[in-house]
Amino acid sequence: LCAISWHRAFQVDEVETIHAAYNVASGKLIYRDFWQGHHPLLYWLLGAVLPVDAPAAAFHLSRGLALLVLGTTVALSARVTARLGGLPLLTAAVLLLHTTFVERGMEVRPDGLMTLLVVAALAVGGGTAGSPRRRAVIQGALLGVAFLVTQKAAIASFAFGCVWLFEAIRSRDPLRVLLPFLVW
Repeated sequence: LCAISWHRAFQVDEVETIHAAYNVASGKLIYRDFWQGHHPLLYWLLGAVLPVDAPAAAFHLSRGLALLVLGTTVALSARVTARLGGLPLLTAAVLLLHTTFVERGMEVRPDGLMTLLVVAALAVGGGTAGSPRRRAVIQGALLGVAFLVTQKAAIASFAFGCVWLFEAIRSRDPLRVLLPFLVW
């Protein structure tokens, strides 16, 4: 994957993403100095580490970070699968053999970081550490951060919200839905 990622042509959305992060790194402000259609968190995060004086290196560094996010997403997905009693190696293999997942995952785009944060929220929900209310609050925080990366996180957030609502009704604890919603 590293060799493919390094030699693969940059897709037009990646160029836009890296250019926006490069603008942030060079001191420009989103929405004032340039327009961007996604929420700003990814550009701020990338902008903090991109070398302003080496634009070509910024592209490869960004692609390397996207590959790290992809690998972490696959590993965390396998861990969630193991916790649920499934086959973690099969999960990792299916994800790594799914061409769309891998091709988009190695690209520098908001969706990769959002996916990692959603899988992290799933991992927290399936865990046993802390109270169910605390786990839901952590999920709300992770999904809120995902929303700061891209508005597409609202779809997953709605699904989590339905689960929180169901759990709040089942446990007769309205805070099980209110707290994660407020944190989100």
